Amino acid sequence: MGTGIDRDTLELVLKTLREFAADQLPEAHLLELDAKDEFPEDIVRFMLADLGVSLLFIPEEYGGMGGSSFDVYRICEELARIDLGVATGVFATFLGSDPIVFGATEDQKAHWMTRLAEEGLLMAYGATEPEAGSDLAALRTTATRVIDGNEITGYIINGNKQWISNGGFADLYTILAMAPDGPTWFIVERDAVGFE
Repeated sequence: MGTGIDRDTLELVLKTLREFAADQLPEAHLLELDAKDEFPEDIVRFMLADLGVSLLFIPEEYGGMGGSSFDVYRICEELARIDLGVATGVFATFLGSDPIVFGATEDQKAHWMTRLAEEGLLMAYGATEPEAGSDLAALRTTATRVIDGNEITGYIINGNKQWISNGGFADLYTILAMAPDGPTWFIVERDAVGFE
């Protein structure tokens, strides 16, 4: 996470979210979504891309605002007051980007974080498994290297994940798996070959 945004900017973002919600997410609409068990994908995407909520957690060097963990907490808290499902949809994108922020190479960060900033992509985070739960030490999903000559050209990921927020809607998925060198994460694009 970044060093944070100034208090006035944070308050402006929170005010914008409240005004947007009052206009686009009135109580009757929220109750209808809940009754139909529907995820408001278009609204969450608009919030990330057009309102720029996703810029909050993206470091400044990649086109974001460099928000801190506290800033993300305040945004999610405000969204949860509006609707827990909407808050979860936004927070899953924040969470899905964490492995990039904290574990990627500089080239990977530049590629993925810049895309998140410019495209407002929706992310999902695949950690929880049917038998392991969220005990990351008990991961059973595996990543097997694809080798061409002496070069690793990719990985084949096998396993089961469950309770993935944004799972059916995301553009990018951060998937945790056991690789030959130990536990790691992978970014999988929705249109990747063989992704279901």
